[in-house]
Amino acid sequence: MRRTESWALLGSAVVLAACSAESSALRPSPTALSAPIQITYGPAPKDCPESPQPRLVSPFSNPVIGQAPLWAIGFEPGTRAPFLSHHGVSEAKGIPLKVFWVMAPGSDTVVQVTITETRTATAAWISWDDTSGTVATFNPAHTQVISSPTAGDVGGVIGFPSSVDIARPGCYEIDASWNGGKWSQIFAAGTTFGG
Repeated sequence: MRRTESWALLGSAVVLAACSAESSALRPSPTALSAPIQITYGPAPKDCPESPQPRLVSPFSNPVIGQAPLWAIGFEPGTRAPFLSHHGVSEAKGIPLKVFWVMAPGSDTVVQVTITETRTATAAWISWDDTSGTVATFNPAHTQVISSPTAGDVGGVIGFPSSVDIARPGCYEIDASWNGGKWSQIFAAGTTFGG
């Protein structure tokens, strides 16, 4: 190979590398859950920032966290923050935690949810309605679950069962947002609670 061809080849490689680096800098960094991950087991931490505990809110019969238009069921009261725990085996994307998201009857608000580990900014993987990703979109017009005899009856809910997969125990933050509003909530997660 001649010297000019070598320099041209080297120059092309540098430009290609620079373009690759530039385009990846513009994209959000991949989460630990988008590729093979190292799953760490352990108890939910007790030192998460203080956060509201699950509470009863009409029309729901189970304690919830969140606020209108979207609440979450499945959390237990914790020392400083509510917690989710799992006592089974892990799945490919992490430790699965079950969360049932609910809306009041008649709600027509579309809500997007992200869940992020507070110490590492790692996004959790959320699976719902045969869809999965790091951003969940809960649309009451496109859910397979509406409980009560008829939507709109007292005590009825619009529901979205989901699995939230985490790679390690930690403090996580739910961010729920919709046109005109948002809420956030810290919770502790792990394979057991305590430690």
